[in-house]
Amino acid sequence: MNHHRDSEESRLPRSASVLLNIIDGKAWNARLVRNNNLRQHCRRVGKIFRHPQQLPHLRQSLRRLLVTLINDTDLFTTSHPDEYPCITVQVRVAAYSKHWIRQPEDWIPRPNSSASPKEQIQHLLEHLFVLWPVPEYLHSAWLVNGDLVYLERDWYCLLGSGASLRNLPGMPPSISSRALHLSQTAPAHLTIRQALRWGQVKAMNGSESLIHAVLSSRMVYDFSNDVIWSRLVEKFSVSLELPPNDFGIISDTLLEVLDKHGLKRAKTLVDRPLKELLCFSQKYWRSFITSIRASLPDFKIDDVNRPSYRAELRYLGASTWPLITGSTPAELITHHGGRTRHWKMQELNSHAQLIAESQTLRHCVHAYGGCCKAGHSAIFSLQSYDIIKEQKYESHHLTIEVDPQTRKVVQVRGKWNRIHDSKKLSALQIFAEQLDLVL
Repeated sequence: MNHHRDSEESRLPRSASVLLNIIDGKAWNARLVRNNNLRQHCRRVGKIFRHPQQLPHLRQSLRRLLVTLINDTDLFTTSHPDEYPCITVQVRVAAYSKHWIRQPEDWIPRPNSSASPKEQIQHLLEHLFVLWPVPEYLHSAWLVNGDLVYLERDWYCLLGSGASLRNLPGMPPSISSRALHLSQTAPAHLTIRQALRWGQVKAMNGSESLIHAVLSSRMVYDFSNDVIWSRLVEKFSVSLELPPNDFGIISDTLLEVLDKHGLKRAKTLVDRPLKELLCFSQKYWRSFITSIRASLPDFKIDDVNRPSYRAELRYLGASTWPLITGSTPAELITHHGGRTRHWKMQELNSHAQLIAESQTLRHCVHAYGGCCKAGHSAIFSLQSYDIIKEQKYESHHLTIEVDPQTRKVVQVRGKWNRIHDSKKLSALQIFAEQLDLVL
């Protein structure tokens, strides 16, 4: 095999062999690669194997795949990686080398020279993994981002070797045999999970409008709670109470309930009449609007029936994180020149609060939500209000970032990211002592 590989590599175009040098950890100069498509593929390989210790178990298998493709196709010089992510797909294929039923060196490309990069790679995949014909939509498994070893890619290998859909690991028993059979005729552009949902609606004689509504919803990817989704699809398939467009808001609501309250609560809800379930769903999402407007009074979304609006509500309303230990709102009253001022310092623990702070003080604290949720930062707001002629006038003064581990104040910024003045700093020093922060 080594001698065969050496003879294969000796026939490689000199320009394309730079791909193999990068896999071997050798230095390369992008300016010397004149073909832009090849240069971009080289950059992809370079990012994947940036360090010699990265993915050592994949290098040999990937090398064999690339040698075959370089010798038998012109993919790397005629197609851009944005057109089809050839390198990324081959890395995933290399991770499944134990499942190869044929060797890449034995691949004979299709004689059609006009075949697209996608068609050529699919033909190689069938050569490596497939003994029995598989639906075309299964090829989408190799385009899914995430871990190298992935459930849909496991399914592709198992089905290609002759396994049945029913016996695949992770396949919900609540999906009927008829649905599985019909899913094999699903349109090629669908993902594997969409194809299974397509077959599920077809098996229940659902309309084309319902198919579109189901495939457009977030629940299409949730197989761990299929007992809920099978029941909901069945109710919409036979019901004349609601139009298929209402499937989205109800399924989104059930996803939220599953996440926050568990399967038992979701089962209770899905057994309700559809009209009652729709009413519950609309009230549920409007409660998000109410809670968000407590921080963002000018929040304008009212139409909870639009999926994009629900996505924004979910982001703003559900994105909260715990307060750091001992973080309770602290208050202080000062008297100066006959004026009484009430000061308050509190931790912000939601994206809605960060956005409101950012809009008020005109800085970028709205971007700190990810750090706060990960536990890397805690954001406090220093505010005050005056009561003049029985009217309350509120002001936001400072935004304070704190390291949750050391409770040390990392940075303090006022409006437009200005540095604080001495009067506000005095109030901050008092609050820091009360909240046990290191200023």
